[in-house]
Amino acid sequence: ISAAELAPTPDLLAMTPEMRDFVDRYVRTAPTKRQRLRMLHSSLRSNALLNLDYDPEADGTAAEAFESGRANCLSYAHLFVAMARYAGLKADYHLLDLRPEWSRHGDRVAIRQHVNVLVTLARNQQYMVDIDPVRRSAIADSKTIGDGVARSLHHNNLAMGYLFAGETDTAYLNAVRALELRPEIDFLWLNLGAIYSRAGNERASERAYHSAL
Repeated sequence: ISAAELAPTPDLLAMTPEMRDFVDRYVRTAPTKRQRLRMLHSSLRSNALLNLDYDPEADGTAAEAFESGRANCLSYAHLFVAMARYAGLKADYHLLDLRPEWSRHGDRVAIRQHVNVLVTLARNQQYMVDIDPVRRSAIADSKTIGDGVARSLHHNNLAMGYLFAGETDTAYLNAVRALELRPEIDFLWLNLGAIYSRAGNERASERAYHSAL
């Protein structure tokens, strides 16, 4: 049985009828793309409408973020990309290369990765949309990424969440699934190495770190 079967990838951008109704009612009525962009961003965060809250542990699909009213940077990107495209906007995932910033989680140390959305209105009109903006001084570089990379990052986030929860087997399945989708991403191999290390398999951990290098 493959990792794809044991850790299937959901449709991260699937739109529910309620999501389409939300965009139709509050966003698509705006006459210009710039106004639609502003209306979508403000309506998702508005206390009177969706009132979406930032939660660093709220992984999930666009539909799950909409339903729960909670999202981290990646699940907010799923939500915004899905709804923006439905509203007729060109929206892409946007990966920020941050200057190293480490945080401790019990006996583990993690480095922050960050994803937001880049909306292109015209050749020289691009806007970053973010649920948890980072300081510009913390950004070393950035690039747009495809939907396939976002699917890989989804499984990577799940893998790290399961690792922190002590569910090593499920963490391993999601880490392998992330690598099946995008084996060229270096930090996915680092995270697989951390999972092997937690499981006590130092030889496999070392091989994963060498793959990252």
